Amino acid sequence: GIGQGLALSQSSADGFYDDGSKVPCRGGYAFPAFAAGLRGTPTILMSFLQDLIKAYHGEESSKVSQETARWMLDEEHLVDLGSIDFMGAKAGLGTFVAKAGPNRMMLHQAANDGVRGVYLVCFDGPDKGKGFVIIANGDTPAVFLNSALSVLCLKKLNIQGVDLTRVQNKEDSFDLSHIPQEQIVNLAYN
Repeated sequence: GIGQGLALSQSSADGFYDDGSKVPCRGGYAFPAFAAGLRGTPTILMSFLQDLIKAYHGEESSKVSQETARWMLDEEHLVDLGSIDFMGAKAGLGTFVAKAGPNRMMLHQAANDGVRGVYLVCFDGPDKGKGFVIIANGDTPAVFLNSALSVLCLKKLNIQGVDLTRVQNKEDSFDLSHIPQEQIVNLAYN
């Protein structure tokens, strides 16, 4: 269903470090929302992404204009300033875009103190509208939880062009020592 936004004065999930300590609350972030600790729920974010899809296709949208959606998702506006190597997708305004067979997918990863997340939603193609948003509190363990849940979602959604034969148990496939958290997220999610 469609959720209601959380006001900053209301309760929300706390971030936790790998050692179990709580991330000190510094208030809400005001820059790239999802990557920087978006305040809200996965349902709210999915609602926005579904509205972005409507706007992209010229359907009525209460949150985004078609022009904005096109700037965010159209191939002509996408760039690769290292994002192909970094996460296998081109960068748009506020999101990343990748191809999966006949589908075009918007995606993003979140890595902030004590919170990890990922979304992947098809915005164009035969599987338009299919996707997921997963947000978990924690650091490295949350990355592996989100990765496992992403695989389960992809199996259930059966999105054309997604090759699940490339998935392996990545938790045991690389050394995590001395790797920055954002790189751990990329290694696990790619």
